[in-house]
Amino acid sequence: MALAWYALHVICGAEERIAERLKTAEIEHWLPLEEVWIGGRGRAKGRTELVPYLPGYVLPRLDLAKPHAEIEEWAGVIGLVRGLRRKETDFGIWPSQVADAAVAMLMGLGAHPGGPIPQTPSTGRLMRFQRQQRIRVIEGAYSGWTGKILELRGAERVRALFDGGAHPVTLGVAQLAAV
Repeated sequence: MALAWYALHVICGAEERIAERLKTAEIEHWLPLEEVWIGGRGRAKGRTELVPYLPGYVLPRLDLAKPHAEIEEWAGVIGLVRGLRRKETDFGIWPSQVADAAVAMLMGLGAHPGGPIPQTPSTGRLMRFQRQQRIRVIEGAYSGWTGKILELRGAERVRALFDGGAHPVTLGVAQLAAV
């Protein structure tokens, strides 16, 4: 059986610890992270922090023909996500693969033009957009306009200023592509 991506369900907050343990065990994996604004009002009281993009999940790349059961016994691991795989009577027995296209979309440019900045599985970093990054709107009323990101507003929205514009606009990241 060839290597494939799987979703490893872990206790929320344990994602980085499990990713580090997978690295120590020399198991290829990916923990997608994103930069979010945490804190109070104003820039002086808050900070940006890297948090899991998929809370409660780490994506290991496994060959199920080789032993992997010990992973599911680690502290903080709930188990591999399982589902209907081989026969209708096998529900919940076989780990479900995560499609390579889905992982490629999460990792970046491969499958979705508005996707995050591509990162390698070894870094485990996923940051959809960054401050001062050049963007192009691909959907919505401002389609085709270009500008730059002024600030990140959580995981799904950014504040952007268009080229030649005087007023910033809040947009959803699904509407944007990196230039």
